[in-house]
Amino acid sequence: EVKDRFCSPDCKLFQTKKHMSETSVDDLEAELIKFFTNDREPINIGKMYQQNFPIYPGETVLLTAPPESMKSMLLLNWLHALKRKSYFMEFEMSARQIGARLAMIHNGWNEHELKDHYKKGKSGMPSMEYIKFDYHSCYPWEIKKRLEAMEFEPEVVYIDHCGLMKSRFRDEISKDKDISEGIMNLANDLNCIVIGVWELSKNAFENGINIASPAGSFRVSYNANKILALKPIRPNDSGVIEYLELSTIKNREQERMNCRLQIDKRRTGRIE
Repeated sequence: EVKDRFCSPDCKLFQTKKHMSETSVDDLEAELIKFFTNDREPINIGKMYQQNFPIYPGETVLLTAPPESMKSMLLLNWLHALKRKSYFMEFEMSARQIGARLAMIHNGWNEHELKDHYKKGKSGMPSMEYIKFDYHSCYPWEIKKRLEAMEFEPEVVYIDHCGLMKSRFRDEISKDKDISEGIMNLANDLNCIVIGVWELSKNAFENGINIASPAGSFRVSYNANKILALKPIRPNDSGVIEYLELSTIKNREQERMNCRLQIDKRRTGRIE
């Protein structure tokens, strides 16, 4: 009873009791006042491509694409360009592979230059204390506990990729729903942005991109605030990606981002 009357929902102890869900118009206005007087700038990834695509704290963004479409490399380019306090969860590649890609992006190296430099035993990167990497899969709710233990409060949490996270369920539909709800709750609880890679459905791979493109339950598309689709363009039979098409297939706000991303052939890691 005392908690109901006096405690703020932001308090960690408050979350252990049943939350009172009634909300009045005054409560809604108070939330608006708190949001706009805070004057917290969104993270606008569209600016990198001369477009407008702001993402606000508490929002979940899914990046969906087929296999071998440079999804991880694109996330690393965003991580490097935005220079925001970030927690990068990588479940597909090793620390060496991620380190090599980030070094190539930062220094504009190709693979040959990367090898030549590090064979000399020299460092080639600044410390970038605002970035933390994690290579151990977990349940979505465990991410908050890890961050609290580290005393690290990120503005952005990257998850590459969401399908490799743990779940209470075994069947794919329930598992996808459980994970998507978990990362949505994470964004709300931490008041941060979550950007996660999500698998493309087989139907979307064969017939084209739409709102149902993310694999699994349709609930996945409902849960996300924004969904971006990445399409690799391979103009010949060599299998080499010539460029990438990035498009918006869902946004609860009005902005759209649709652009062609060039892959720098000289500087292996750059996507512009």
